[in-house]
Amino acid sequence: MSMNRRQLCQHIVYVGLGSYLAVAAGACRRSDHDRDRDADSSRGGSGLLTPAEYATLAAACERLFPGDDDPGAIALGAPGYVERQLGSTAFSAWEPWFRSQLGALDADARGRYHRSFAELQPGEQDALLDAWIHGPRPRATFVSRLMHLTLEGVFGDPSYGGNKGGAAWALVGFAPSSPRPGDHHRM
Repeated sequence: MSMNRRQLCQHIVYVGLGSYLAVAAGACRRSDHDRDRDADSSRGGSGLLTPAEYATLAAACERLFPGDDDPGAIALGAPGYVERQLGSTAFSAWEPWFRSQLGALDADARGRYHRSFAELQPGEQDALLDAWIHGPRPRATFVSRLMHLTLEGVFGDPSYGGNKGGAAWALVGFAPSSPRPGDHHRM
């Protein structure tokens, strides 16, 4: 049986990703001050990454969750979410390594294709990410961690900066109940 993208997304969420992300988002709660400061960033992130690093990050996120008739990672705000998480205390240990891997991914693209990763065609980006997934462990680990954070940014609660307007939830037919993080209600 062949699944379309919407069915695949629903399947992913229904087999446990939604539950996992709810737990992960709760573990990475940030203060209202941090959320307000980050909301001011023009690209949706915290400004932690250089423009070149952010372009590589955004392009890679989009290849991991590409848009079609439905929004992809960029439209859902996942790259900004990932950048904010790298600047948070929960992921601060990842930041230097993650930035070096973004630079290495861009350098690999330049070495193979003579263009930055963000400038590559989608098929070229996919081929490079596939080579990284099946390559040396640091590269495979990077793509795995990037996938993890991208999916959090795509399907997490919009109050954490991704899943703009809850569009990914609508994609899989999820309707949140209140209270949610960021709702200032008490049970």
